Amino acid sequence: MKPKKLYITLALITAGILIIWGWSYQMSTKVKASLPWEIYDNGLYLSGLYGCS
Repeated sequence: MKPKKLYITLALITAGILIIWGWSYQMSTKVKASLPWEIYDNGLYLSGLYGCS
């Protein structure tokens, strides 16, 4: 695969993960904590998604 196509592919995968993560964050029905804890909690979840892909 050419480097330019590889960069585009990785950018699309990253954008897709971020879009799905943001959508699931908005659709969650759990009780919301304070903003710093929400950022921390979702950051841990997002880093786990990056580790699996």
